[in-house]
Amino acid sequence: MSKTTIESVLYLDMSKILEKMLNHLERFEAMEDKFHEISTMASAPLGERWLDIDTICKELNLSKKTLQSYRDEYRIPYSVVRQKIYFKASDINKFLMKHYKKQLGSGKAK
Repeated sequence: MSKTTIESVLYLDMSKILEKMLNHLERFEAMEDKFHEISTMASAPLGERWLDIDTICKELNLSKKTLQSYRDEYRIPYSVVRQKIYFKASDINKFLMKHYKKQLGSGKAK
């Protein structure tokens, strides 16, 4: 026969409260992670915009053939949706930064 004491009742109540608090904390942490993900995407200059061939060629003054070569050589990732090709703006930025050449000194390239 078990004896119910005030301590055992309080312990059970506190355990339930602690369990609820932990559940709320887990949900709060999940919300915090989602907020961080959204704020990171929003802070990116071009975000995750998708650009078509015409836009990229116009903005970067590239020919369609040059962009086709970059795709064929797997230099820039792309997606095809309903027979139309799209590039992530962030991938275009990475490609540009990878090939960025900073000139120092007199301005003449060596």
